[in-house]
Amino acid sequence: MKRKLICFFVFVLLALILLHGCSGTKNETELMEDLQSSDAFSLPDGLEAENLSIIKRLTDDKTDKVYVQIDVQNASFFQTRAYVMDYTCYNEGWMLDNVEEYWEDDFWAVTPKIEPDENL
Repeated sequence: MKRKLICFFVFVLLALILLHGCSGTKNETELMEDLQSSDAFSLPDGLEAENLSIIKRLTDDKTDKVYVQIDVQNASFFQTRAYVMDYTCYNEGWMLDNVEEYWEDDFWAVTPKIEPDENL
């Protein structure tokens, strides 16, 4: 009887672990990798993307909506872009479902690094 009880509790524990497929949410490095490999993200040659940071995040057991901003720059200008990334928790873990541009606040404004020549 004692052995059956132990087997039952082990079975229940394993079932709970397997049913809860997603442990932690994606970190900033993983978010950047997912963003750069998505169809919604593109950079012309010569531009570099760096410094991804999370603006806000809405997470429950099965979904994770992450608002992120990244810095994009080259020798001539600097820009902060923002995106909304939607994840769903599957048995394999968190999977990216959708990426959209986020046009709130002052995101996407371009700031020149070099002043234009007044003689032009």
